[in-house]
Amino acid sequence: MNSLARRYTGDNITVSLRGGEIGAGTGPLDLILEKATGFRSLLYRMAEWVGRYPMRHYGPLPKDLQGLVQARATEPAVGSYKLEIRLTEPIQPHLFEPARVQPAELSDQLFNFLECLTAGTSKDLEDLVPQSDYRKALLQLTRNIVPGGKRLREVGIYRTKNDQLQSFYLTDALPPKIREVIPKQELPSEERMSYRGTLRALHLDRNWLELALEDGTHLTCDTVPDMLDDVVGPMVNRHVAVTGPLRQKRGKSRPLVSEIDLVDEE
Repeated sequence: MNSLARRYTGDNITVSLRGGEIGAGTGPLDLILEKATGFRSLLYRMAEWVGRYPMRHYGPLPKDLQGLVQARATEPAVGSYKLEIRLTEPIQPHLFEPARVQPAELSDQLFNFLECLTAGTSKDLEDLVPQSDYRKALLQLTRNIVPGGKRLREVGIYRTKNDQLQSFYLTDALPPKIREVIPKQELPSEERMSYRGTLRALHLDRNWLELALEDGTHLTCDTVPDMLDDVVGPMVNRHVAVTGPLRQKRGKSRPLVSEIDLVDEE
C-alpha cells in the first residue's frame, strides 16, 4: 500500500467568499484560486507549526504533510462562493509513531489563532504562537487572504464543533491590525526606506525582487534571507509596499527589503 494514501477524517472547514464580484456560487476564477491557494498555504504553515517542524524558508512541504489539505467547491449560496476544506490522515499510520499533526488539533489551532487575531491582543497572539518567525508567517499568510478593494468584501471561515457553529469573518478592517501586531525587525529609523509599486519579479534563492514603481520606473531590491516564498509568491503582479534599510553594494546604495505588505487596491 502507498504510505502516502490518505482518507478524510471528518474535520472540515468552510471558506465563504462574499460581496464585490462574487455571485451565487460564481466568481472570477483568478480571485477564487488566489483565496483558495492562500488559505491552503495558511493551513499548511499552521500544520508545520503544530507539528513543531523547523521553520521552512523554501523547498517542498514535509513529505508526511503532503495531501493533508484538500479543497472542494460546495453548493451555491446567495451572494457567496463556498469552498469546503477537508483534512485528511494517513490510511495506514506508522505503528510506533503517531502522526505529528492531528487534523482536529490543526483545526482547533487555526480557530484559536483567528480568535486571537480578530478579538484578542498582541499578547494573546504571542502567548499562542511564541515563535516570532512562525507568528510572522501566519500573520502574513492571513493578510494574503483578507479582502482588499472592491472585488471581495468578506471571507468567512466556519466549522462545526460539538454541534456548535464557529465562525470568523475577515474584512478590510483587519489589515491595519495585522500590521500593528506583526513582528518587525528593529532597524535605526534613519536607515529605513519605503517604496510602493507592483511586484513584477522575484528570485528568493538569489535574494532579490523587482518593483514597477508608480512613476513607471523599475527598481531592483535585495531581500532578507528569511523571506518566505509562500508569502511573497502570491503577491506577484499585485500592488505592494516594501520597507527596509539602504545598504551599499558595489559602490551604490541599494534597498534591502525586510518587510513587504499588500496594498489594498480600489
